[in-house]
Amino acid sequence: MITIEEAKTLINNNTPILNDERLHLTGSLGFVLSEDILSSINLPSFKQSAMYGYAVCFSSQSPTSFKLVKEVKTGDAKFVQLKKGECAQTFKGAMIPEGTDAVVIQEKVTVKGKIIHLKKQPSLGDNIRKIGEQIKKNETASASPDLIIVCEDLINEISHSSLLFWL
Repeated sequence: MITIEEAKTLINNNTPILNDERLHLTGSLGFVLSEDILSSINLPSFKQSAMYGYAVCFSSQSPTSFKLVKEVKTGDAKFVQLKKGECAQTFKGAMIPEGTDAVVIQEKVTVKGKIIHLKKQPSLGDNIRKIGEQIKKNETASASPDLIIVCEDLINEISHSSLLFWL
């Protein structure tokens, strides 16, 4: 039997040192990161709907009916402003309109023409992802030695096209 120190020495003397190389993200499948990846942006970078539903503006009062004025789809970049008593249909991941107090999931409303009626009053901030809730700027998004098993959308989103990997 050998000592722990002798075992460590054997391992260190017989294990090759890996070199790292910068690879484009699209060619990184199956490689292991040799550096931590820091996010260059906040994710999400805007207030985002966490559910399919309706962004409502109730501004300190609690109405149960809202006028449907807009539809905001995931990926829409146009600025939308809601006024008190208005709502916008939103998709999961969509930028929520300015003035939104909460997003009410679609199962909790009834729609009659351009008016929605709430089955339950939401609380301020319900179903709204805050800026940076997933990852804050300069936080570790993926740490070495992570194995890249898919061409990760997250890494792409945080503005990294090439990374260092062990070879």
